[in-house]
This record gives sequence, C-alpha cells and structure tokens, in this order.
Amino acid sequence: LNQMQLTHIFTQKHHQNQHQNAPNLIVHFENWWNSFSPQHSILTSTIQQVCPTCNIIITTLHPSSHTPDLILSSIFGPIPSHSLSSSPIRILYIGENLNLPGYSHWKSALYRSSLKPAHFLFGNIVPTTQFHPLSFTDLLSQSINTINLSSIYASFSPEWIDTAFQHLSYIHSHQNPNTSLIQTHTKSIAFLARSNLFQFRTKLIASINSLPLNSISIDCPSKLNKNMKSLRKLNLTKIQFLSQYKFNLCPENSLSFGYVTEKLLDASLSGAIPIYCGGKKHFVLDRIFNLDRIVMIPSMNQKGIDVMLKKLEILLKNESLLSDFFAKPIYSQSAIECIMRLIVERRILLQYAVHIALFNKSCMTKDRKESLESCSDRVQQWINATSQSEIRRTLTEIHKQQQNLPNH
Repeated sequence: LNQMQLTHIFTQKHHQNQHQNAPNLIVHFENWWNSFSPQHSILTSTIQQVCPTCNIIITTLHPSSHTPDLILSSIFGPIPSHSLSSSPIRILYIGENLNLPGYSHWKSALYRSSLKPAHFLFGNIVPTTQFHPLSFTDLLSQSINTINLSSIYASFSPEWIDTAFQHLSYIHSHQNPNTSLIQTHTKSIAFLARSNLFQFRTKLIASINSLPLNSISIDCPSKLNKNMKSLRKLNLTKIQFLSQYKFNLCPENSLSFGYVTEKLLDASLSGAIPIYCGGKKHFVLDRIFNLDRIVMIPSMNQKGIDVMLKKLEILLKNESLLSDFFAKPIYSQSAIECIMRLIVERRILLQYAVHIALFNKSCMTKDRKESLESCSDRVQQWINATSQSEIRRTLTEIHKQQQNLPNH
C-alpha cells in the first residue's frame, strides 16, 4: 500500500464543541489488497457513525511508527506475531477461501493455533464452536467490562452485503415472479473472470460450447477467455453489461463452505440467470437467493459440470421452459431480513471493538485519576449510545429504507 502512506483525519466539528475531551481514535489498516482505500471504506464510515464524537485518525503507516488503538486487517500479509493481550483491538476481515494454499497459515492461526490473530472476525467465515458467534441477546446483556477477549467474536457479513443493502428496493421488487423481465435479456451467456484456478472455468466454457446448439455464444470481456472489448471500452458497468444476457456463468474460483463472493449478487442484480458453483449450501444462499432460479454446478469436477449441462441444455432447447424459469422470483422471501441482520451484526461488531478500544485507551492507564466505573461512563458518553440504543438507531435507519420500498 505504498500509495496509501498517509494519514487522513475524519472529524465532526459540531460534536467537538460538546465533547472537548473526546479522544483521537487511531485506526490502522494493514494486509489489504492493493486497490483498497481505507478513506472510502464502509468500515471507516461505520466507525465514525459508531463514535460520532471521536476524531478518527486513519493510517496505513507501519504500526511501529505509531500506537494504534484499533487495527483492521485482512489476510493479504503476515499473521501478527504478538500476543493479543498486549496489542490493540484487532478486527480481521476474511474475503478469501482459507482452504487455498496461499491462505492456509491464516486457517491454522484461526482454527488450530492458541495464538489467535484477532479479537473480532467477519467476512466469508465458517461458523464454529471456536468462535463466539455474535448474538443480539448475549451482547445486549453484556457491558464492555465483561466481554471475554480470549474468545473471537465472529459474524458472517461479506463485503458485498453493502451492495445488497443499497439495492433493497430492487431486491424487494424481484421477490415475486416477473414474466416480462426476459424481454430485455436478448443475448445468450456472459462470463467475466480473471483467474482460472484448477482450470475449472475454462473446462466449463469448453463444456458449454460443446453442446449441440447453434444459439450458444459466451461473451467474455474480462481477462480470462477474452473475446470482445473490455467493459471500460464498452463504457458499461458490470451490472449494465450482464443485464443484456439470459445467463451469467459465474462460478467461484474455489469451492468451500462459507465462501460466497459478489458474483452471485451481481448476476442477480442484473436479472440474468446465474450458472453458479460455490458456497456449499451456506445459509446465505437460500436465505437471500431463490435457488430454484439458479443453474447450480454441485461440484468442481466433470460430474458437477455434467449436472449443469443437462439442465442448461433443456432450458436452451425449450423457449417456454426458459421463459418460465426466467420469470421466477430472483430472491427469497427472507432476503431483506437476512441482509438487514448481517448489516446490523457487523455494526454491533464494530461498536464493541471501538468501545473496548476507547476503554483500553482511556481507562486502563497507570496514571488514571478517576474510578474505573466513572471512566467507563465517560467512554459511553463519547460513543453517545449504549449498545441497545445504538442498535435501535441502526434499525431506525433500516426501517426508513424499508418505508421507501414499494408495497407488496
């Protein structure tokens, strides 16, 4: 992140006059992908919302050059070697499949090592007894003094859930059948990918092209199997491009329980039928998406490809069947509820992380001149909300979004 070697300060002046003693909260970002921008991240804006009276200082400098209060890390770098008991509060985001060789050391640290790499965890994660799942009732009954930081608090809230939240109106309108949707999808199959792990994606393309049908064409504007202009040269977004097609071939690069990226959501937001492989029946699949409108590839081998080809060929040979399949609801009836819960869970996670970081910064010093209880109350005032009222405020915001949705 050489281009990100800078410090950026977010402030809200109108709060500073009311809370002159509110602290700086130094938030350090590390191990993120090259194009990641902390200043424009939803995580940064959520932290500011969680503590509106704080001066949030964002840094990507090496932590040895400063003392962060909170560290937000991904897995594109080394595992921290220091003990969590003596480190700042750490939040770890997992957006990759930990079963792949390049990330196996992170999997070992999370599931097998006694040296835990984080206090809080979210993203594409697998529920396990080794993590303390975020529970509304559990967390609401706790104060920051009673949270057991020897456990890892975890929430499944992938990065793409924010995109889903921004499209609640679209999702709501496509929870019911739509017989006219297919009329604007005039092209055959779209495929966008850059990597070809295990050569599975090129096998898929070759298998589909081998079907005895003249109407098949797979348009590929991205790096892998590129056969047309790029989206940039076409001046189209990914969703705009996919919205021309009946099908979007969108398998994950690998198959693992809990590993569900933005590919399925992008296909659904365009209206195209996803030809999908991934997730291993993770709960988010059938709670958000209507699996009856997806051509599933059950496994990343020839047997899984053959299952998909049989269903795809039937649809392509019968226009009536394809129209009926296309008209099915894109999303499940529980989609909006599931999306909202994942958004709220992540906000709770960040709320607790910020609260504990401020508590450690202000109340656990040797020269503290006030009681622990008094200091804890002062931290609570900085945050300007108890956990319960913070959740109520979040749910109020979500309710406003709901009120803007069309009626059933």
